[in-house]
Amino acid sequence: MALGVKLDEDKLSLFSEFNKRCPVWMWCDKAVYILKKPTQVNWEGTFLHCDDGPSVEYNNEFKLWTINGVPVDEQIVMRPETQTLDQINQEKNEEVKRVRIDRFGWQSYLEQMQATVLDEQTNDIEQTNEALMECGEMRVLICSCPSTAKVFSLEFAKDVATCDQAQDWLHSGSSIDRIIPKTRVIGRT
Repeated sequence: MALGVKLDEDKLSLFSEFNKRCPVWMWCDKAVYILKKPTQVNWEGTFLHCDDGPSVEYNNEFKLWTINGVPVDEQIVMRPETQTLDQINQEKNEEVKRVRIDRFGWQSYLEQMQATVLDEQTNDIEQTNEALMECGEMRVLICSCPSTAKVFSLEFAKDVATCDQAQDWLHSGSSIDRIIPKTRVIGRT
């Protein structure tokens, strides 16, 4: 007896045997999903990840799609170029939005958003090439690191007008009247 429930011993042994064959359980308000062992699991380091198929698959019956551990939908993985600007811009989850832009292509995104360059510089201290761009309702500092080939984007409030102001904000720490930027790794140069 557990939590006031008396279990039938025969049914409990059947249930235990069933659990050995179907070790994954998920539930929501009105249903319980019991899954067999996955036929495929793809990892990138410690994250579920596959950029050309499902990261987890159960006999073609059920699939999970993740990029660097972020749960996404099939379109983002298999057909990222078919995303629309509305889909990307209306995405409420910041991590999923980051992945959407990464997969869509940062350059394509900026071009289609008709982003304008407000300021650009070479940052000798950070060893990056930087451009502050206005992109719709946001200002974005794009930093390209020549040594690692990574490109980062950081979103700022509209009152940031130069790359130096963005860097000053980053190095001075946060204050209550500033918006904390969101960092994104957005691809390779």
